[in-house]
Amino acid sequence: PPLDGEPALPVFEEDAIRQMREHLPAERVAVLVTNTLVTLRGYHAALEQAWNAGDRATTGAMAHKIAGVAGIYGCMALRGAAQALERALDTGEGDPDALCRALDAAVPPALAALDRWSDGA
Repeated sequence: PPLDGEPALPVFEEDAIRQMREHLPAERVAVLVTNTLVTLRGYHAALEQAWNAGDRATTGAMAHKIAGVAGIYGCMALRGAAQALERALDTGEGDPDALCRALDAAVPPALAALDRWSDGA
């Protein structure tokens, strides 16, 4: 969650996909987005599995991967949630439980936003 006075990150920033569409055919962008949906679901599942097993190192690594992919594809709230979880796991500051729940909550809206672009829209 944003700190007091900080604006919340948008769920999705369409400029990321629009820029891809300027350089690639719509069909190629749709394939990339579809593959990204699969990747993000897999990364999130791996993160959940690691978290539930108490494997903080793998949880942090998966949060890092989610942040990178989410950022490239314009899923800004998911990127921010993943970065916050990774930072908390790295530094010991913050509440990883709450941050993991925030990341979990950020996944469905990010996937829904990306899904709208997976058909070449």
